[in-house]
Amino acid sequence: MRVPGMDAAGVLEEFGDGVETDLAVGDHVMAVVAPTGAHGAYSDHIAVPIESVARAPHGFDHQEAATLPMNGLTARLALDTLGLEKGSVLAVTGAAGTMGGYAEATTSRSSYESGTPTVCLA
Repeated sequence: MRVPGMDAAGVLEEFGDGVETDLAVGDHVMAVVAPTGAHGAYSDHIAVPIESVARAPHGFDHQEAATLPMNGLTARLALDTLGLEKGSVLAVTGAAGTMGGYAEATTSRSSYESGTPTVCLA
């Protein structure tokens, strides 16, 4: 049976032998998962490389944190790749979706200089 899903969030239960990290058992984490066979992110339990795991942001529940790895990073990468200059206008189609919402939020927050860019939602 194939289990889909590429974004996951939950509570860290254990580490494999020799894993070095500043994360601890019991931490709330999020991860990017390469879905293979029965091991997609929609599984009850998953094992992923430690490089795919990050601490979930404070105040985010598991559902919110699970949207960050793929959607949040894709939006940020797209904006960084565009290299918009101060005063640019960015049209975000599908801003009601998760990635569009992150693109709008990223451009509206302090991660970009004030005034960069103006966002038009569609």
